[in-house]
Amino acid sequence: MDAFLRRTEVERATGLSRSEIYRRVRVGEFPKPVSIGHRAVAWKQSAIEAWQDECVAVDWDPQRLSLNDRESRRSELEQA
Repeated sequence: MDAFLRRTEVERATGLSRSEIYRRVRVGEFPKPVSIGHRAVAWKQSAIEAWQDECVAVDWDPQRLSLNDRESRRSELEQA
């Protein structure tokens, strides 16, 4: 079962600030959180780890590469 990470844990794991996390979510450059309660959200640990792996595995600028582009890139890497 996938663990959930709260925002402070995501900040610590990624080094991103709160505002940068939400900005990247808004523009499709970071995984979206999931609702875990009436006023609570969290991120799936596997989604954050996949995002981190992609950042390390490929030399790209995460500011410019959208989530869809990362998925396409991941498919290309897996086929190689």
